[in-house]
Amino acid sequence: MAQSEIAKVRAMSSPMRVKILKLLKSRPYTLSEIARELHISKTNSNVHLRKLLAAGLVDLGEKRGKWRYYSLKQEYRSGINLSIPLVSLAFAIVSFWQAMLNRFAVVSPDHEFTELISFTPAGYVFLFIAFLAGVAFVISCALLLHKRLKSH
Repeated sequence: MAQSEIAKVRAMSSPMRVKILKLLKSRPYTLSEIARELHISKTNSNVHLRKLLAAGLVDLGEKRGKWRYYSLKQEYRSGINLSIPLVSLAFAIVSFWQAMLNRFAVVSPDHEFTELISFTPAGYVFLFIAFLAGVAFVISCALLLHKRLKSH
């Protein structure tokens, strides 16, 4: 996965940023309008918008009077409903997976770097459940994609 794609996935991993992207799909908004619509502070809104700008998902439009308008980039207007929640969910699953693997891993105590020896019994149970959840996720994505393709 290219660096720009990783940046997009990370930017979309926040539910609030997904809400901002969905809001921007309808029309350009100012920072104040976004904060008011989503019931968050202007500072919080600004932090999220900066991450979306850095990832290349949002454009900072022209200045009208004293206001700057943010808009969703044109290339993301048609596919945002399906792709953003799935990517966000996939990123959350990967983050959870890494945290849980670290929790159940048995590591070498005399090694400078973390070296995996094996898993605790609970770790093996977790791996099995995670595998089943992964299979269910892949099947749901395939069914959703099939349904979407069939409707076009």
